[in-house]
Amino acid sequence: MHPVRSVSCNAAFIASIALGANSPIDAANADSVIGVDYDFRVSAALDDGDINQAQATISPEWRADVTTRMSLTVSARLRGDIEDDLDPGQPNVAGYAGPSRPLLLDDYGALELRDAHLTLSSGDIFLRVGKQQIVWGELEGFKLLDIVNPQSFREFILEDFGDSRIGLWSVNAEYMIPGDAFGSWSAQLVWTPDPTVHEIPNPGATFEFQAPRFRFGDAPNDGPLLPFRTERRTDVLAASGIGGRLVGLVDGWDLSLQAYSGIDPEPLARLEASPAGAELVRFNRRRTLLGVSAARTFGDVTFRGEMGLQPKRRFPARTSDGQLAVASSDQFSAAFVADFNAPGDIFVSIQFLYDRLLDWSDSIVRPREDFLTSLYLRRNFANERLQATLRWYASEGGADGVIRPKLSFEITDNSTVELNADIFYGNGDGIFGQFDGEDRVVLAFRGAF
Repeated sequence: MHPVRSVSCNAAFIASIALGANSPIDAANADSVIGVDYDFRVSAALDDGDINQAQATISPEWRADVTTRMSLTVSARLRGDIEDDLDPGQPNVAGYAGPSRPLLLDDYGALELRDAHLTLSSGDIFLRVGKQQIVWGELEGFKLLDIVNPQSFREFILEDFGDSRIGLWSVNAEYMIPGDAFGSWSAQLVWTPDPTVHEIPNPGATFEFQAPRFRFGDAPNDGPLLPFRTERRTDVLAASGIGGRLVGLVDGWDLSLQAYSGIDPEPLARLEASPAGAELVRFNRRRTLLGVSAARTFGDVTFRGEMGLQPKRRFPARTSDGQLAVASSDQFSAAFVADFNAPGDIFVSIQFLYDRLLDWSDSIVRPREDFLTSLYLRRNFANERLQATLRWYASEGGADGVIRPKLSFEITDNSTVELNADIFYGNGDGIFGQFDGEDRVVLAFRGAF
């Protein structure tokens, strides 16, 4: 699956303060900043106008320069559901490792630790330890190289990725390589001893996966999935992710080379007998990705691209008699992006992503290849206080997609009101068409203090 993103993901976290401070930590005298983001939103179905979501979210963050060479960041998110037909009952958090799991507030919301990390540096060495988001890649709207952190699909791909990405307990180190004979380069190493995987909506949720490729080959008219449980990895060291990346600036080109191996957050499945009958067990295995990205601006146009290879990645499959199985295939993906300003002060971003299973067989429940496109248009009005945007994500040559118009008005420097719609189309086998009929309109008020 190649979910869609709506925020830029092209820079590693780099600390701004120094490692190896000789002075002891003095929290009472630390320079600190406390900020709070808040968001109130109501969504209604377009077909009948019924309210299907009303929620309030408060996200406090505390940042402190403990010394001139050390900082702490802690952030949380408290979500309260006034009306929640989006994911009735308690969300499915079985895929979270214990230390990363949100605290569920019965059926009325959740409290989640988003970040909790210590940042240090010394000269050309930077280190960040704790719960964090590690963001790789050059794309906006698609995930190709940005694979370190799993994400929540509570709202499918409609949330900003900064909100839906799940932070992991990680060690993130970066070294600025001295010398500039071959450009400016840095090396990054990450270790994630946190086997948390994707949060997948429960049966009956608005954005419950319906396409057979996400139901291990079952079509929706085959009936609901069997009762299921998630098999969590307990061997933390064996389930750890580890990867490295080289990032450089060479003759105007932003380049990166990366390799990462860790738990694949997309589940496989098998059937097991239980006292209550047959049970579907979701489980996860490792995957490895080798990738490269490049970006450069030529005049008024910025080009970006990524390529990735995942050797012998495992996929859900079905045997000839319809039994659940697992098959492997090398997976190749490539993406191309062009950003430019069009006449009429309209910003345009066009993206294309091609994904192919090189060893595909008809037992694998997903297609041999996917071709995804996106178009993003943005225009500002009223001295940039009013912004109109249009996003279109599509597959199958445009026959399957979602259209997302939005108006955003800046009330004050720290508060904004937004009105947007999400309109799905396509057939039930499509990545987007599986939600045809779940069209909605959303009114949101967000701000910070």
